[in-house]
Amino acid sequence: AGMGEQMLSREYYYLSTQLPLDRFLSFYYGHPGFHINNLFIQLSLQSFMLVLANLNALAHESILCDYNKNVPITDLLKPFGCYNLDPAVDWIRRYTLSIFIVFFISFIPLTVQELIERGLWKATQRFCRHFISMSPFFEVF
Repeated sequence: AGMGEQMLSREYYYLSTQLPLDRFLSFYYGHPGFHINNLFIQLSLQSFMLVLANLNALAHESILCDYNKNVPITDLLKPFGCYNLDPAVDWIRRYTLSIFIVFFISFIPLTVQELIERGLWKATQRFCRHFISMSPFFEVF
């Protein structure tokens, strides 16, 4: 354990002194770029969730306009003093739906391969194990 970790850390140090910055920040699993990429993904998801929570609170407490996308923007909004948050809320719904669509599309190759090679029962088991292990969060995000 100790000797292996020391050897790996020396190897990483040697690689970091010899490689240019773009190769050092590569997205391979052993490189720091992989972990930096995961960090930025986590930060972007957390900031997106914060924006969603704030926008939801704003939409819940505000008077929303009677929105009609066929009416020109220059027309007066009704009722007076309302907030036109419907386009933002619709965009968030579409964005969230697209994440789930990509989420399920990413499982098609694995499921089809298991189905062809091992049959329906093994493909279903593998699919369920995949979800239980929560690896889809790592794959999609």
